[in-house]
Amino acid sequence: MPGYYVIISSLTPDFKYSSNLTSYAQVISSDITTIERRKDDGSYDFYAVHRQTGEPLKILTHKCGTKIQLHKPRIRSKKGESLKTDDKGYFNML
Repeated sequence: MPGYYVIISSLTPDFKYSSNLTSYAQVISSDITTIERRKDDGSYDFYAVHRQTGEPLKILTHKCGTKIQLHKPRIRSKKGESLKTDDKGYFNML
């Protein structure tokens, strides 16, 4: 089911912190998936499709972003261009 989830794990069933190892992960689940390949010129071909049916997602907008490592541990995001899929769910990104 699409949504935002937090998965919590523990070595012991009571999830107590003393003498135990616990961790968590954030997960975003969606009905959108991509099929991608890197081309010889360094660009990437993407096909956006419905995760369950495989149908192409037409006229979907993808906003590109770049993460730049300035100084550890600071990472800054930089806005990029907006790309739209065609009727086959395809777009290319350099």
